[in-house]
Amino acid sequence: MAGSESFNAADDFVNLLETSWSLSHPISIKKTYDAKSVGLGDERIDTILIHPKTEIVNYFGLYASDYLHEIDIQVVIRTYEGYEHHNAVISEFQRILKNNVRRENYVDLLLRMSVADSEPLKNMFRHTYAVRYRKLNP
Repeated sequence: MAGSESFNAADDFVNLLETSWSLSHPISIKKTYDAKSVGLGDERIDTILIHPKTEIVNYFGLYASDYLHEIDIQVVIRTYEGYEHHNAVISEFQRILKNNVRRENYVDLLLRMSVADSEPLKNMFRHTYAVRYRKLNP
């Protein structure tokens, strides 16, 4: 079960994407626990779903006085306009990750997995990422 630091990391990740997004077309960035619904959603707006998955706490230092949080976040990107459009959205997402591997509020931001899983879908393109935050003594 994800802890409170996982939810803080998800909020930070949403903020990072919202403030760094530079493509001209609109995109909806949602945390899955805020966007629980039935159905496929709006097929006119591209969507990025952020879901905190696990939080590992590693203690180190003398008497375990320091600790490192490793927070895994699943990111699902859904688009509806065609392959070229989907590729532009994926490229923008990857650009943001590369530019923000290090920041002042965490140790690093790692891309752990990337899966293009659009093949079984008829009118939707989907790409899933596993991202890991590492934070010291949050």
